[in-house]
Amino acid sequence: MHKGKRGFTLLEIMIVVILISLLAGFASVKIIGRFQRAKIKIAESTIKGTLGVALGQFYVDNDFFPTTDQGLAALVEKPAGSPEPRQYDAEGYLDELPLDPWDTPYSYECPGRHNPRRYDLWSAGPDRQSGTDDDIVNWRR
Repeated sequence: MHKGKRGFTLLEIMIVVILISLLAGFASVKIIGRFQRAKIKIAESTIKGTLGVALGQFYVDNDFFPTTDQGLAALVEKPAGSPEPRQYDAEGYLDELPLDPWDTPYSYECPGRHNPRRYDLWSAGPDRQSGTDDDIVNWRR
């Protein structure tokens, strides 16, 4: 019999495995939270940046924002109907409409309920349900 040599017991190994699992669980929860915050920042940037700038360019060229019926599609293709954009950029204002980070189309209303002189633009957010607390909107600063 070898004195002084001792291996790990099954109980000790199980405790180490459980501790590692707990630590990994805490780390993944933190990473998921950061991932969700990053998606929210992307949606905010798209609303204020990509879509906001394209809507601003449309307005400068045509003296009005696309109507609710014309929608954001007016940024990709010249809209039909009234009012007719007379100085529409022949190449459009965007190549394609972006989806929000949850693969949902952005919502648009003009004139806006919250911005009656401009437009309301929003993402339904993580729950993909418009009108809930997690919406990412252009009317709250």
